[in-house]
Amino acid sequence: GSEMCKETDLDLSNELLLLNFENCSDDTFISVTNLSTNEVIYSELYGVSDNIVLNMAGLLEGEENYRLEITIGEVILYGDFTI
Repeated sequence: GSEMCKETDLDLSNELLLLNFENCSDDTFISVTNLSTNEVIYSELYGVSDNIVLNMAGLLEGEENYRLEITIGEVILYGDFTI
């Protein structure tokens, strides 16, 4: 179940978000929201996977604040970042 999921790595470089999960047996829903406009610029449902790569090319603007939200089963994780 989702209690076994563990986020191990988040790397924002070259407009790629790299998410690395260990022992995750649930589907994962990921969204990225521009906090200045409240626009969801990315949302996708992923099946069971250890590694997810999000291509943010052309979606992120400098000097903007964003929220990455990850939903695994009933667990919601989120974090804010600035480009």
